[in-house]
Amino acid sequence: MPASLAERIAFAANEKAMLGLLDRVWKELDAVEADSLSMNAAKNDVASAVRIAALENELVDEGSVSAVRNGGFTFRVNGMLCNYNYTSRNEQHTPSVDERSLRISQAPSVRRMAPPIWTFF
Repeated sequence: MPASLAERIAFAANEKAMLGLLDRVWKELDAVEADSLSMNAAKNDVASAVRIAALENELVDEGSVSAVRNGGFTFRVNGMLCNYNYTSRNEQHTPSVDERSLRISQAPSVRRMAPPIWTFF
């Protein structure tokens, strides 16, 4: 078997193992989050509960869990950086463009600052 094929197989096996570690960690953190949400906990309380679960998880790198800021924190699993953010996971995104501004931007009197490259002035 060529060395490059063996290397690719080893890389794929290692990647699968690393993803398995991440899956195990996130499964536990998801369960803690779901439990906190079911008790109607506040945003920072949910993030703190998930952070405590990360601190107690043996697969999370020791000393890698940051403090909770803006409802989120970072941590590492076998050197891989992970991020928990309450807002992105649990709050519905509010679009910054509404129907009125969309109509205005499509009006013929509005000059676009970045026209397609095939349009010439």
